[in-house]
Amino acid sequence: MLRELMRKEILQGILSFKFVVVLVTSVVLILLAFLVGVTRYRMEMRAYLEGQAANREQMESATDWADLGRVGLYVFRRPEFMAVFSGSSIPAIQSAYISIDAPPRFEGNAQLVGSLSLLLGKLDFLVVVEVVLSLFALLFAYDAICGEKEAGTLRMILAHPVSRVQVILGKMLGRYVILSVPLAMAFLMGLLIVVSSSRAVLGGEVGTRILLVFSFSLVYLLAFYLLGLVLSGLSARSSISLILCLFAWIWLTFVTPRLGTAVAARLRPAPAYTQLQAQRIQLGRQRMQEETRETLTLYSQWQQRWALTDEAARLQAQLEFQQKLGALRRRLRDKYQRQFLKLWEDYQRHLEAQASLAAALACFSPSAAYRLLMAELTHTGQSDQAAFVTAVLTYHRQFRRVVEDMIEQTHSEMAFLSAEGNPLPGRKPDLRQLPRFIYSTAQGPSRWPWIDMVVLILDALVLFFIAYVVFLRYDPR
Repeated sequence: MLRELMRKEILQGILSFKFVVVLVTSVVLILLAFLVGVTRYRMEMRAYLEGQAANREQMESATDWADLGRVGLYVFRRPEFMAVFSGSSIPAIQSAYISIDAPPRFEGNAQLVGSLSLLLGKLDFLVVVEVVLSLFALLFAYDAICGEKEAGTLRMILAHPVSRVQVILGKMLGRYVILSVPLAMAFLMGLLIVVSSSRAVLGGEVGTRILLVFSFSLVYLLAFYLLGLVLSGLSARSSISLILCLFAWIWLTFVTPRLGTAVAARLRPAPAYTQLQAQRIQLGRQRMQEETRETLTLYSQWQQRWALTDEAARLQAQLEFQQKLGALRRRLRDKYQRQFLKLWEDYQRHLEAQASLAAALACFSPSAAYRLLMAELTHTGQSDQAAFVTAVLTYHRQFRRVVEDMIEQTHSEMAFLSAEGNPLPGRKPDLRQLPRFIYSTAQGPSRWPWIDMVVLILDALVLFFIAYVVFLRYDPR
């Protein structure tokens, strides 16, 4: 009997005008979203390569190590291929400027994309599923129970030897299959566009993540479809059910996630990023002032020894001065680096606490759970941004250590040559001695967002249980 009920729902759905509208709209929007995502990815990749080349050219133009340290360099986060699915949630930090004079300055990717975001907006697969298809799921379900009551067919079905469990399962599975077909068709067609346009290899972990994106998109739509069944079972007429579905869609999709963020910002405020940047600049100024003051003090202490007539003693004094100066710079470097890291860790701790509270408050919304899950699956979430920031801070320490050590070594050699009466040749930096910036996104099943997956599945299970209980008590008369 369950098979007959499913067949009835499928045939009734396929022959309806509603299915045609959902099919056409889903295919058009999802294909357009994939085209926008691929275009955005290709432009970001081109800007990334051009930025790398310009950065290399700037480094090669440095006259010496001191010039390289002052001019600095940029490190970039390579554009993520998985961001094709959720480009609207790309992390704010995409690059960082590094020099020896100040802590890293993190920057976004607005200058890399230009006006593309203004022209294309924030259309992507994530937005289409989260906003448009969730509404379609409710429209498929709003009259599943109360509509048949108004038509008188629900009493006829229950008059047969069939349990209510089979009826609710038949309605859920039958109409949900119809809802899933447009998504599956459009998703497969979109993947063909992505592969042909970007020449990407959809294997390994990338393929697994794409499969998870598709699978949990189906789970997300199932949650909204079950919500529609619940509201249909709580309504006596389909018009009332439709109004309730629209209200629930607006509340869960737009209000709850933003309300959770606003409440979290109120309960656990975090300092603004501009405040952190101002503190970074202030630390750089304090370091320069302290280094200048202590360098002058050290210079006045050693100035008399430089006036010695003995060439060997004077040379020895100059070499010892350079060693003392290098030790002074290293001490100040480590001191202010620790202060900045403390400020940054405090800033990150406040942000993580605020984000955790916002996610906890918004977990009742399938939309919020789905968005958090997709951000982590596509490497555009908070964990990957934190990993990039950590890699930048680590590289900054390595860069400063190498450059300042080379500056100190160069000064010692120049002091020795000056004492010998030889000319002072410039020493162009050998870029091969610089450390290599290493950043990789979170990899492996241990770094997958299992909690977000469980939350979304629990949302669907809870809604199914409520729909089952509501239908058991529903009066078909």
